[in-house]
Amino acid sequence: MPIGVPLVQDLAFLPTAEEQAWLIDALEDLLRRRGRHPFLSMPLVQPTPEFFPDPWSFTIEGLDRIVRRLMQYANLVDLDVQVGTFEHPGFRSRQLSADAVRSVAGLFLGLDSGCAHFAFNETAPSDPEYMAGVMAHEVAHAYRTFHQLADEAADRDREEWLTDVTAAYLGFGVLVANNSYRYRTSGEQIGYRSYQTWSVGRAGYLSPQAFAYLLAIQMEARGLDEAERKRISRHLEANQAAFTKTAAESILAWPEDTFRRLQFPGEEDAISSVPLESILLPLPEVVEVLCEADPSEDAPPEDLPNFGRPVFRLMESRALGYSLGGFLAGIILGASAVALVHEPALGAAFPLAGLGLGWRQGNRHRQDLCSEPECRAVLGPDVITCPGCGGTVAGSIRHPGDRLAAEEEYERNNRPKRRARPMKRRHRKTDSTPL
Repeated sequence: MPIGVPLVQDLAFLPTAEEQAWLIDALEDLLRRRGRHPFLSMPLVQPTPEFFPDPWSFTIEGLDRIVRRLMQYANLVDLDVQVGTFEHPGFRSRQLSADAVRSVAGLFLGLDSGCAHFAFNETAPSDPEYMAGVMAHEVAHAYRTFHQLADEAADRDREEWLTDVTAAYLGFGVLVANNSYRYRTSGEQIGYRSYQTWSVGRAGYLSPQAFAYLLAIQMEARGLDEAERKRISRHLEANQAAFTKTAAESILAWPEDTFRRLQFPGEEDAISSVPLESILLPLPEVVEVLCEADPSEDAPPEDLPNFGRPVFRLMESRALGYSLGGFLAGIILGASAVALVHEPALGAAFPLAGLGLGWRQGNRHRQDLCSEPECRAVLGPDVITCPGCGGTVAGSIRHPGDRLAAEEEYERNNRPKRRARPMKRRHRKTDSTPL
């Protein structure tokens, strides 16, 4: 590990036992539903010209090249691609929330007529490795949507966590792991004085330890030799490299059942790796508009009641409905048990157990609703315009009573400033060399 690069402070090298169990469950579900070919045979993509041979620039053209390469690795080559910026006319009509414009580097906007729509933020860091990691997560969103893996009923955070797991499953583990914690230093000498600066960047929803754990599982499943492990480790951030090594050592102590659940190949099973030359096919020329239609969510008509006004995500627990269903199911099971074994206590035990189980499950399966009292439409994790009332999704609130205060704060933050001086357009330096 390079001297002078600190480890993440106050964090263990491994995810907690509970997090490890969740990651294994999520990965097992992906392997069951989509098979182990992507996990075992597709390349472990690294931020080098070998994997991204196209010239890089922080433009629509540059991001189009990165996204299309990632789509090739995800075996989504049958989909067309449209990439724009948050200010692109084709995407501006989607009325991106103020939070997205400020803090989100890239977005997957949906599938429409065989076309995957992506957008990136022109104010994001122009570093090619960082943007490759950002778009790897968004391509994983496209993969989950195309293969109908996305859980619309799950809360937004859970779907984002599952998307991070999917990115690792597809071979993007190095890219997304590096983005989860990036430490950078720079310095200069002016006269007799030297100046040192540092920065820390984070992206993604899982922790660096979680990404490293998934990457270690993938390398162990493939049975990589020591030379290949070192080659991959050289392209990891210092912390992630240490986390991955520790995770790989911990996997050796797994019970046999865990290896079976994750479909680890046996010693007699040959793993055939897909060669890069069969994946990196020539790309089409960049065309600004590749798909005739806008993404699946068209701009709402102006006659919708909240068109152009802010609305908010209101998280709703399903505990009440689930509890009622569990209670009724418990009554039926309890009555059947009493009739069979003639134990009256079971008549009360089953309904109470169903009530508790329903309450627990209902709190785990939440959904976002539109905060407008007369709307209450369900808002999916990527929805930015309410399909029921046409309002712009501008953030989240915890309680219906917070709606008016949130609207006032939104109006204050987005009120046009008077006598604003014209802003000079910043020109970004671009690099014509490959990633």
